[in-house]
Amino acid sequence: MYLHLALTLMNNIMKKLLLPALGLLFASISMAQNGRNQLTPATGLALKSKALPNPNQPKTMTCVDTLRYPQAKEQILGTNNFYNGFGVWQADNESLSMAFLNGGSMNITGIEFYGANDATNGTTSVTVNASIYNVNASYQPTTLIGGGTVTITATTYGYRYVTFASPVTVTGNYAVVLKPTNTNGVLNMFINDQLQGQPYDELFATFYSTYSMYPNPGVWNTIPVFSPGYNYEPIVAPIVNYSINTAFTTSANPVCLGTSITYTNTTTPAGVLTSRMNNYSVFSQYFGAAATDSTHVYSMGNGSPLIWSANTMYTHPAAGTYTVMKGTNGGFWVSCFDNSQTSVTITAPADASFTYASPSYCANATNPSPVFGTGSAGVFSSTTGLSINSATGEINLGASTPGTYTVTNTKAAAGGCPADVKTTSVTINAVDNATFTYASNTICQSAPNSTPTVSATGTFTSTPAGLIFANASTGEINPGASSNGTYSVTYTTSGLCPNTSNQTIVITSSQDASFTYASPSYCTNATNPTPVFGTGSAGTFSSTAGLSINSSTGEINLGASIAGTYTVTNTIPASGGCAADVETTSITINQAPAATVTGGGSFCVSGTATINIALTGSGPWDITYTDGVTPTTVNGVSASPYTFTTSTAGTYTVTAVTMAGCTATGTGTAVVTINPNPTVNFTAVGDLCDNASAVSLVATPAGGTFTGSTGISGNTFNPAGLSGSITLNYAYTDGNGCSGSATTTFNVNAAPTVTLSSFTAVCSNVAPFALTGGLPAGGTYTGTGVSGANFDPSAALIGSNAITYAYTDGNGCSASATQAITVNDCASLTEVANYELLVYPNPASQALFIKAGKDVTYSLITEDGKTVISATKLVGGQEITVETTQFARGMYYLQFIGENGIAVEKVLLK
Repeated sequence: MYLHLALTLMNNIMKKLLLPALGLLFASISMAQNGRNQLTPATGLALKSKALPNPNQPKTMTCVDTLRYPQAKEQILGTNNFYNGFGVWQADNESLSMAFLNGGSMNITGIEFYGANDATNGTTSVTVNASIYNVNASYQPTTLIGGGTVTITATTYGYRYVTFASPVTVTGNYAVVLKPTNTNGVLNMFINDQLQGQPYDELFATFYSTYSMYPNPGVWNTIPVFSPGYNYEPIVAPIVNYSINTAFTTSANPVCLGTSITYTNTTTPAGVLTSRMNNYSVFSQYFGAAATDSTHVYSMGNGSPLIWSANTMYTHPAAGTYTVMKGTNGGFWVSCFDNSQTSVTITAPADASFTYASPSYCANATNPSPVFGTGSAGVFSSTTGLSINSATGEINLGASTPGTYTVTNTKAAAGGCPADVKTTSVTINAVDNATFTYASNTICQSAPNSTPTVSATGTFTSTPAGLIFANASTGEINPGASSNGTYSVTYTTSGLCPNTSNQTIVITSSQDASFTYASPSYCTNATNPTPVFGTGSAGTFSSTAGLSINSSTGEINLGASIAGTYTVTNTIPASGGCAADVETTSITINQAPAATVTGGGSFCVSGTATINIALTGSGPWDITYTDGVTPTTVNGVSASPYTFTTSTAGTYTVTAVTMAGCTATGTGTAVVTINPNPTVNFTAVGDLCDNASAVSLVATPAGGTFTGSTGISGNTFNPAGLSGSITLNYAYTDGNGCSGSATTTFNVNAAPTVTLSSFTAVCSNVAPFALTGGLPAGGTYTGTGVSGANFDPSAALIGSNAITYAYTDGNGCSASATQAITVNDCASLTEVANYELLVYPNPASQALFIKAGKDVTYSLITEDGKTVISATKLVGGQEITVETTQFARGMYYLQFIGENGIAVEKVLLK
């Protein structure tokens, strides 16, 4: 105790006691002392409560969380007996660290800690640097990754926050380090775990200090470092975010019913989700608060209980398609939930079982189809002779050969289930032959009994009453006991597959061949007529040549017959005890008319087309024709062909032609097409000036011709030499030969006549002056050195400068004129003095006398820049004479070049 007081005085500051590991020397120190690093019971706790994860919460994917691991261990698992009073002193370069386990990548955006400013032992505020460090195997900080600061003035405990300027990414274990940085700042930190030997004691907290009485000053010390061995942790928490990407795989999909599917978790970040410091579910299981880890959960989509596991094997109890969802519970303090899903198909085993309603069928029965119990249709097949639908299994009895067959139904392997093949036997029985034949269908009452020939056993019946069978099994008819009349005799067989057939039998006392036709006359295009019998019946029919008649039925083929009047004869020979009978009737065949349409064609608007209708037979004819919309009737046409013209488009046909009571429809068509004239557009040409460039003419459709003026060349118009109002035409003919045209009218205006007077040469050192001489007035001057209507020689080129005067009249027509103005680099007085030049007379008429005080070369240049005397040597002090009569009168420039530069003297020859 005395040692402690001495140390306190020696440091000249009231510090809390950091209990060094010096054995029992400090074991008796009271925990209620107000010494350095004394653990004093906390008051005014305001720690936040933990909300348990909710597996039904909405999908979040991005988990934003505060990892309050040290707080949770005490608050959720421990005695809720926290202690404060652990001071971290800047004066001793102290830092407090809490390591966090991490197996994956996540971002740390800030730090939360529960602390206060110790104004009693420190200053009025404490500035705390909260940082993230990499750690070594002993969870001691090694490398700084990032951090920030916060200043605390409050002396009561509360949550403090440091937000990083940019997130810090960690991929492995790391530590949160708190360090006061302002002079004499003292941070009081809230810590957990008052008691010794707690089941959640871990070695994640470390402490750094240069305080000389610590066991290991100047290095990181793993807590506990003091007696009696409290393994505490500071209440700090990194604020993190990471993206949960829930995913899983299936071993097979689809599978056959009864087959298990293995579901394998592939969710990321796996290392983050399996850390007890990042995931509350893992935390709860690790410390025994939960039996299993509830991080991962599967919903099988069929109402079965949830499966809480990362990986599982499951067998769906029924066939179907299920939406299997996997959920992931992330987060430590703030629950984060993510999910993904997939469709799983469970296939029922293939079942090809089937049968038919009967094991055998007659060939004339209703086609049978398979009968299914638990099975269903696959692909049906059988041996040759059985006609079967491979998709439905229906048997076509009429198309099958009688016999016994094996029918196979094959269902292919699908959805993880193997193929299935089932068979059944079917017999097809032939239908009885029910045909029968009497010697004659007409039997006289006086004739002997008549018995038919048959192929199978059966029974004969007849309608109406009056026909007497001597034996109904053989079909023997007793004509003497039967009444005269016509009977329908039916034979029904009695075999396995019965059948019936019918014949007409006539019982008569004498044969009767009487007959007629429904009409005494027919057109060749009518329906073929057959005889009408009263008491008579058919025998053998005949007629003269030209009439096409069926000798057995008496039906007349009108289309194959020639028009005319015919006698038709029906002959029944003697038979069955009855004498022969012959009867006749008269019939007329009238030729049906025919009308064939030709002609038509296409034309442009306002044209006509000719339609021809060729007629057969002898007139007069009545014709009804149509253009496809409107019918037109013409009666009493006397000649063929009938011709008319039309300007109506359409498809022309004859709907009816009548001649001598016979009516027919026409054949052939005549198509009349009216093509519209093309729509032609001519883009207007605006007024032009006669000095304008040629303009392009634009019209649609392309491919036509421009006319109307001598200025036209192809599709361009040149106004040169033209004036006044101009009208141009554009004509176009399309592929149908139809034409259209359009015009445009515009004026060609004469361009103004512009003149510009010549300019007098000037020196480059002359002041700017106004340009004149351009007519008509009101135009614009342009050129080098020109600004507005002024000319600045100093801004122009030495020598000739082109000056252009442009004028635009009221019609927008422009013209211009150009003159040259010469700018001379005239010698200044200084330049002339430098060369001691003497040029006289000026103006000169006959000769120029030139003298220079120094050696120079001289040239004589015209006003428009032409050299008339090339550079010639002139010796200093020598005077020469230049004859000027050989040169044109006007302004010239003498240019001198010597060691002092260039000098120019303007001279006038007159």
